[in-house]
Amino acid sequence: MQATIAQPKMRPAWWYFWRLIRFAPAVYLANLTAIAAVLLLDVVPGLIAREFFNTLSGQEPSQLGIGTLAALLAMNGLAQVVVLLVLPATNTTFVYTTGALLRKNLLARVLERPGARALPASSGEAVSRFREDIDDTLWSIFHFNDLIAMFGFAAAGLSIMFSINAFITLTVFLPLVLVLVVT
Repeated sequence: MQATIAQPKMRPAWWYFWRLIRFAPAVYLANLTAIAAVLLLDVVPGLIAREFFNTLSGQEPSQLGIGTLAALLAMNGLAQVVVLLVLPATNTTFVYTTGALLRKNLLARVLERPGARALPASSGEAVSRFREDIDDTLWSIFHFNDLIAMFGFAAAGLSIMFSINAFITLTVFLPLVLVLVVT
């Protein structure tokens, strides 16, 4: 008598990623916030430098003094250090906790199967699936975080460019969009 094994329902990849995010949502959101902060804090020194040079030139002097601008620059540097310490902590925590969940579930699934069919491939391939495939899956979630953060960085950059000169911004940006659409 041959045992029948129920096949799990196939779902799109995003569904599984969403389930992993829901397993540790606070860590995921902390990571997303940290990577967005890393990129957005890179904009701040340029804005401070603009205010500094506007104050020195006398055109549109800043409401803030030079000392205040220097303090803001130092606070931005401190914020970058803090965020760069938080980011690896959230990466590690998310990857290890969700990786442990995936490995536990994968091993439970292997042990549910009959002995002769427990591993459809070699044991070396099973080790690879338990190690590299799970790690690659989890790091791909962080690549999505990077994409979201880069979108925010681009939006901030475009808004700053529009505030300086909308015509030049459109002259530079529209051909870029056209090239992206055509290709």
